[in-house]
Amino acid sequence: MKIDVLNKISENCIFSDPFPYIYIKNCLPEDVYNELDKSYPSDQEIIRNQKKIMKIKQNQRIDLNTSQFINSKENFSTLWNDFVNYHTSEKFFNKVSNIFNPYFEKYFGEKSSFLKQKHKVGIRYTDNDIHSISVDCQIGINTPTQKKSSVRGPHIDSPHQLFGGFLYFKDKNSKVIGGDLDIYEWMPGKEKLFTDSNVSLKKIKKVLTIKYEANSFFLLLNNLDAIHGVSERNKSSTSRRLVNIIGEVYNEFPDGLFNIPQTKKGILKNSLRTISRDFKRLNA
Repeated sequence: MKIDVLNKISENCIFSDPFPYIYIKNCLPEDVYNELDKSYPSDQEIIRNQKKIMKIKQNQRIDLNTSQFINSKENFSTLWNDFVNYHTSEKFFNKVSNIFNPYFEKYFGEKSSFLKQKHKVGIRYTDNDIHSISVDCQIGINTPTQKKSSVRGPHIDSPHQLFGGFLYFKDKNSKVIGGDLDIYEWMPGKEKLFTDSNVSLKKIKKVLTIKYEANSFFLLLNNLDAIHGVSERNKSSTSRRLVNIIGEVYNEFPDGLFNIPQTKKGILKNSLRTISRDFKRLNA
């Protein structure tokens, strides 16, 4: 299928160190990519379709998720509709699952037996989000910035997320440097501790950089070792464009696929967050 980001998958595109991931350059046929690129939703369209009024900041991540896309799908090209529909399908989820299957037991233990089965999927934040697997294909941007900055430092994704990745749509006319995806590994002897989902640079070292290049696709299996972040992007008058494809399991595993061990600071932040949430509920 020409719109499938995994259409060119081979053994040379699958990696296991420092964690399992897929990386494919020029993943889509040139004509398909160019048509998607030409009709990529504008910043205004993405912002307009948010459920609440947003105060837009510099270098801010904003996504048009699939549920929002569906509600205004007539405003987007047939190709974009086909692209989003396919990458939120059972067929695509099962294809990704089959690729990462050999790693499930190592990272998810007893939960791996569930993950190795075939499942129905539902699209996140819709009435169909009742199945064990929730999927999304988000058309996103990192907004323009007047200063050099990173949109997100080293972190792992939510423990509800099984896999997540990006298809990059770098503007062909952009000469901005940065906004690359940095891959990290734990330094020897360092305890795997997080503050929320963030990781201190004192505990890790950068081992690889995935360049922010047009038509490049990166997909990771989420786990405690899957530390990644975005490098600083220079001043830019245009947005950094990317499509985020994810699969989550919060309906089946409300507590997630794994626990994220916390630093003392992380424990304190989580405690204060719980107190604040409980206070708001009591005074609602």
